Amino acid sequence: DGWDIKCVGSRMSVKREKTNEGLRIRLDPPGRIVIEKLDMRFYDAHILASEKCYVVGRYISKSDVSWAHCEVAMKSAPFQGRAIDFRDPKMLKQEYRNRVTDGTRMATACGNFVMESGFGVIDFNMGISIARFCSAFDVYGAAFGIRSVSEMRKAMKLEPQEIRNFVGTGTQ
Repeated sequence: DGWDIKCVGSRMSVKREKTNEGLRIRLDPPGRIVIEKLDMRFYDAHILASEKCYVVGRYISKSDVSWAHCEVAMKSAPFQGRAIDFRDPKMLKQEYRNRVTDGTRMATACGNFVMESGFGVIDFNMGISIARFCSAFDVYGAAFGIRSVSEMRKAMKLEPQEIRNFVGTGTQ
């Protein structure tokens, strides 16, 4: 209801409130769309992104979010490939159990974090999969941690190149 959409030159922005910009994109011809800023909550999921970095998370309380950041290069992605996929955590675990894959997998001892060629990088507790259905991807680093949205917004703005460290440790 209160959203304001503004287009100036090659940029488009969407405001949630008078001063709160939720999305800003830039068109770079001949076919590149750059997310300059994204701050979006959808039910219990939250995405923060800029041209330099991103984090995805699930609310675990009114103020705390369990965040994930993964530096991934998708090398081979068929039509159904997804950069970020939010699922109900129980449904994601069941899908994973039901699917027979011929890829290799790496997992933590507790099995909450898995990397597998058919599913990407998975955090089962959060119900998030990064690089899902990509048959080939490289992972350069991943971090998971609990932080407030305001802490993550500040970290994204001040030192985006250190976002993985902040997600994992709370320090930059």
